[in-house]
Amino acid sequence: MKSILKYPFFLALDISSPSDAWKFLQEHQLNIGGVKLGPKLILNAGWDFVTKASKIAPVFLDFKFYDIPSVTLSAVKQSFDLGASFVTVHASIGAEALSLIYDFEKEANKTRAFKVLAVSILTSFAEDKQLPHWKDGKIIDKVKCLANLVKQSGLKGFVCSPEDLKYLKPLYPEFFFVTPGIRLNSDLKKIENDDQNRILTPSEALQEGSDALVIGRPVYNNENPSNILKSIILDCKNK
Repeated sequence: MKSILKYPFFLALDISSPSDAWKFLQEHQLNIGGVKLGPKLILNAGWDFVTKASKIAPVFLDFKFYDIPSVTLSAVKQSFDLGASFVTVHASIGAEALSLIYDFEKEANKTRAFKVLAVSILTSFAEDKQLPHWKDGKIIDKVKCLANLVKQSGLKGFVCSPEDLKYLKPLYPEFFFVTPGIRLNSDLKKIENDDQNRILTPSEALQEGSDALVIGRPVYNNENPSNILKSIILDCKNK
């Protein structure tokens, strides 16, 4: 699955304007591994944008599906039909849904490369910002429980904070780890209006064992995104 990405990172194209997003993707398509598309863009641009973008780079459709098993499975199937190569579901949808989705993933891969990514705990959560209905304990303990559930289903794609990798990589070496929460400078990781808490730089995340980074705002909010993308590529080559 790694081989379909030119470089081990996705550009998170979280831009509201479809025309601006398409222009940015076209301008920088040679310097990305894949493109992550989510609600902020697709609810404005329409589902056709997924199919169109898939002609340029592998598409990671990030809607984090969470519903009853049949509905979640249907959403995953439709994502594949639109041209997505990666799609997210919440790991907490449970064993039944995850197993059904794994069965479809196996069938889909007979046609083309397709990986379902199970999302653990969002990187916006921190130890002091946990949900009130969660059991007491550290976030990493909850992430480990979800990783074990995913493994039992047969799925191997897993989304987590890059900070979690040092705990997870030794336990699940077969997983394809995708890590959002990537910031460019270890001394200035937080950017304006940032809602990410558990974060690392590209080189730090790669050294911890990330298979694919997710990075958006630090790229397209920069005055020179081309230079930023090239520096990320260099980090990937020198990991």
